[in-house]
Amino acid sequence: MKYLTAKRTIYGLLVIVLMLSLVTTVSALGNRTEATNTQEKTITVYISSLQINDSLATITADEINWYQGDEADRIFAQKDPEGAAEMGGTLDGYYIVNDEHVLQTYTINDHAQVLMQLYDPYTIKWNQEITLPQLIDVFSHSDIMQQSAIPYHLTLQNGEVTRIVQQYIP
Repeated sequence: MKYLTAKRTIYGLLVIVLMLSLVTTVSALGNRTEATNTQEKTITVYISSLQINDSLATITADEINWYQGDEADRIFAQKDPEGAAEMGGTLDGYYIVNDEHVLQTYTINDHAQVLMQLYDPYTIKWNQEITLPQLIDVFSHSDIMQQSAIPYHLTLQNGEVTRIVQQYIP
C-alpha cells in the first residue's frame, strides 16, 4: 500500500511538472517574436553630395568623429596637447576628428526626416523640418553657406538613411 501511494505521488508530481512545462512552453510560444534586422545607428558626417536619380535619393558623405563637452576637451588634449594647453580646451565645446577621408554613399528612405538648425543662414531655428528637395536646394547654393563644412547626423536603419540632422556649430 505504501508502495502504491509513493508511486501515485511520484506520478502526480511528474504530471504537474509536465503540465507546468507545457504551460511555460505555450506561454513562451505565444510571446515569440521573430528577430528582424532593424538595427539603427547614428553617424556624424560631412556631406559631399545629395542626389535624386530616377526617384532614388542618395547621400555621399565622409564619416567623422564628433565630440562635445568634457569628451571634446579630452580628445583635443590627446590630439593636440600644445594647443589644448595654450587654449585651455576647445573653444566652442566641440571637437571634430576626421583622420580618414572616405566617402560612402547611402540610400535615403523616401520618408526620411530632415532637420536643420540654419535653414535660413542668418537665423537659428532649432530642428526646423524641411523636405529632402529643400535640402538638396540648400546644397546647390553653396555661395550663401558652405554646407559641406557643417556636420550632419545621419540615422541609419538597415543601412538606409531615415533621418538627417544638421549640427549647429557656432
